[in-house]
Amino acid sequence: MSGGRGATWVVVLSLLGGCGDNRDPGQAPPDAAQPLAPPSNVTASDGTSVAVVGVTWTAVPEATSYRVWRDGAVLAEVGTAAYDDATAAAGGAARAPVLAASAGTFADRVELTWTPATGDPGPSYQYAVTTLRGGEESAPSTADRGFRGGEVALRYEVSIDGGVSFPIATTETSYSDTSAPAGTLAAGTVSASDGTFDSHVAVALTGASSVDGAAVSYAVRAITAGGTLASNIVQGNRGVGPIAMSAGSA
Repeated sequence: MSGGRGATWVVVLSLLGGCGDNRDPGQAPPDAAQPLAPPSNVTASDGTSVAVVGVTWTAVPEATSYRVWRDGAVLAEVGTAAYDDATAAAGGAARAPVLAASAGTFADRVELTWTPATGDPGPSYQYAVTTLRGGEESAPSTADRGFRGGEVALRYEVSIDGGVSFPIATTETSYSDTSAPAGTLAAGTVSASDGTFDSHVAVALTGASSVDGAAVSYAVRAITAGGTLASNIVQGNRGVGPIAMSAGSA
């Protein structure tokens, strides 16, 4: 454009909403990589295994591998969404069972109960997992605590002769001995009134007695991976229940 003799004008137009880059300044470019997500649902086992702490999590689709952390230190790098930590400290050794037996409580049996032969759990650790993709690593996952279990009994063996032999095997912590000697009753003497009452006959029982069954000596031993643990020896016996009289006529 000419603005008079010897003058040249240059016009610059600014187009609003035209062909420029109109994205929000805070918006990432469309080709920018999204942050790598850490695994979710990280779970560490709480004493369910005596050999390992099992750590599991939900897989991340874009992951190439995972890094497992224990108490803030790298523990392992794995390609699947699970890891068994066999380096966690073991739990304690099992303790011998403590046995108790009923004494005249039941007429049909002697009831044996004992404490489980278990050891204390191992120390607790905090586990977290990060996602790896090439040279990229995510933030740590939410952490979860886990530990190894203590030693447990594989089974129990019951003795009904004071620990001489153990012929009865069970995985329970109780046993009913129905083979124990039963108690006895002495019937006593029955007497009836002879015309004393015009409305009824009075019947009386005298001299009836009961004796509980003979005592039996019991023991239990726990069989563990590390050996055998014997309980204390106790005595128990069957009772006879209450004495009752049933009247009838001959």
